Amino acid sequence: MGTIGIGLFVGARGNSASVGHLAMLLAYLIGGLSFILLFYFWGN
Repeated sequence: MGTIGIGLFVGARGNSASVGHLAMLLAYLIGGLSFILLFYFWGN
């Protein structure tokens, strides 16, 4: 939730919509990757 909030904040502050979209996409990717790694290590 925090990383997505940062992406939305950057998107609102940025002059172009593409910068905000890229930041939000990056936040989603980082969040998803950390969740997958946590789930993987929890299984092992």
